Amino acid sequence: MPARLDELDYPQLCAAVAALHERGRIDEVRHVAMAEAEVFLCRSQRRRFNVKFDLAYGALLEPVDEFAPQELARIEQELIAAAVDAV
Repeated sequence: MPARLDELDYPQLCAAVAALHERGRIDEVRHVAMAEAEVFLCRSQRRRFNVKFDLAYGALLEPVDEFAPQELARIEQELIAAAVDAV
């Protein structure tokens, strides 16, 4: 069971983003495939953040707008929990 976001594999991350979107927790604005990473452009409470899956570094959460550290930690924990639930 993953304990950190960077321990999720790509299918787990996709399932987690989809689950949080279905629950209304996040809005997935767009999914972008780039050479070095898959990026989910998301919003939460009208603020933007990206969920990236990089082959070298794994999954990571990058705020675009301002988030408190505890808000980002909560989103990360929700993504991890959703990935575990999806299995």
